[in-house]
Amino acid sequence: DNSIYYSQIDRIFFACHNLLMYTLKLIIPFQLSGYYQYPDLVNGGIPYYYYLAAVLVLVLAALVFYSLKWNKDVVFTGGFFVASIVLVLQAIPVGPTLFSERYSYIPSFGLNLLIGIGIVNLLERKNITTTYTVYVIMLAYSAFLLNYTIKRCAVWKDSITFWSDVINQNGKVPVAYNNR
Repeated sequence: DNSIYYSQIDRIFFACHNLLMYTLKLIIPFQLSGYYQYPDLVNGGIPYYYYLAAVLVLVLAALVFYSLKWNKDVVFTGGFFVASIVLVLQAIPVGPTLFSERYSYIPSFGLNLLIGIGIVNLLERKNITTTYTVYVIMLAYSAFLLNYTIKRCAVWKDSITFWSDVINQNGKVPVAYNNR
């Protein structure tokens, strides 16, 4: 377990990165894996994109609070998302993996509520072009998610399939070879 080599400051950067990844992978699932290994140190430090994630989280937090001028929905739904996922962001280590997308099920209610509010607002405009566009996008997105869900369910069929998928995603995970 290489998670013991990281400082508490590194863990804050991990938490920022993970917050972004949970959000992004909920909206656009990509490169999903059952096991996300901690990163290798680069010249004694964590990779640069963890630092960039912290900057982006600060910018997004400022935008969320700025949105209070018009509407409280973004703050409420974003707050729900963050409050319900904060314990698994790895600022305080919980488990051997850096990230586990399965922990985003309950927090996804906040993000999905915000998306639903946005869709209702678009549909209330009663513009026929906008209405059809929204329905077509929702149908295509639902089909995409359904297809991806079916593929991911097959990965969790059994331990051999699961750990083989982890190895295919990242061949540098010793526990995957051991467990397979």
